[in-house]
Amino acid sequence: CTETRTAKRNGHSVRLTPTETDILRLFIQNQGRVLSADRIARTLWADPGEVSSHLISVHIRNLRRKVATGLRSPSIQTLRGSGYVMAEPEL
Repeated sequence: CTETRTAKRNGHSVRLTPTETDILRLFIQNQGRVLSADRIARTLWADPGEVSSHLISVHIRNLRRKVATGLRSPSIQTLRGSGYVMAEPEL
């Protein structure tokens, strides 16, 4: 899919794919809550059985890279064995 969307981070425009946008929206709606790869798949994909945890980690890695501008620590953190959490970013 070549469609992109734009988000703003520290005054900078960031181009996101539709999937990255959906994942970011899910994290914002659940800020401070741990989201497992399974929950992300069940929430965002019509057939979550077709989505691997590796695919989700790739999308999250790309999203982190795009939104990390000007941050000392990543706003989306991995909790090994549990999932991912979006914490308040440190500026």
